[in-house]
Amino acid sequence: QLLGIGAPSGTYSLIVTNSGGTTSTAALVVRDDSRVGIGTNAPTEALSVAGNVQLTTAGNKLKIATGPNSSMGTATLVGGTVTVSTTAVSSSSFIFLTCNTPAGVQGWLSAPTGSIVNATSFVINSSNIADTSTVNWIIIN
Repeated sequence: QLLGIGAPSGTYSLIVTNSGGTTSTAALVVRDDSRVGIGTNAPTEALSVAGNVQLTTAGNKLKIATGPNSSMGTATLVGGTVTVSTTAVSSSSFIFLTCNTPAGVQGWLSAPTGSIVNATSFVINSSNIADTSTVNWIIIN
């Protein structure tokens, strides 16, 4: 059921509800500030989903931008360490690492929680100071 387009509250541009027809059961909300909610009336990001997201076609993927201040990228170790500058990292971040291009003498990779400077940077270390590998990293918040 379509509840409203350009709702008079000034908050919603479009509301699609489940049966019942009230915003308390919104299936889809598009707000005036361009935020979209699926299963939520109060999207806090560009897209907020209350539930799981399923990619049903083989080959489909999540696309995450890389570059300055992103949530994923690559870095090259120098002397077994590198500092990655990004505003995407926080003290509660999970940082996942993989070796992209092995170089030097490889060691075990880590991104110690204690190395995180909130909204600024984190450090990737190798257990071998002769490791000069290129490392892939992704931050999950």
